[in-house]
Amino acid sequence: MFVKTILIEGHILDSLTLTKILDHIHKSGAFFELLELTVGKAPEDISRAKLFLRANEQKTMDDLLEYIRVHGGEIPDLADARVVPGGYQHHLI
Repeated sequence: MFVKTILIEGHILDSLTLTKILDHIHKSGAFFELLELTVGKAPEDISRAKLFLRANEQKTMDDLLEYIRVHGGEIPDLADARVVPGGYQHHLI
């Protein structure tokens, strides 16, 4: 099982970018969970979606990540991870 958290920002609703990405994930046979969705209130505001992806095969995940990158998605690197002192805390990037 291969998992990844991704971030998509921009005019992702009115441009149908989010819809296209979710459709592509579904068609690939992978799974997604919408972790966060922030919708811009004014035309100049951007929207943001954070997704958790799960695929059964590495090739499926690689293909998805490439498609998402082409459509403006970001895939946080391990370098973005943070150590939080004082016990276990789960933070998504």
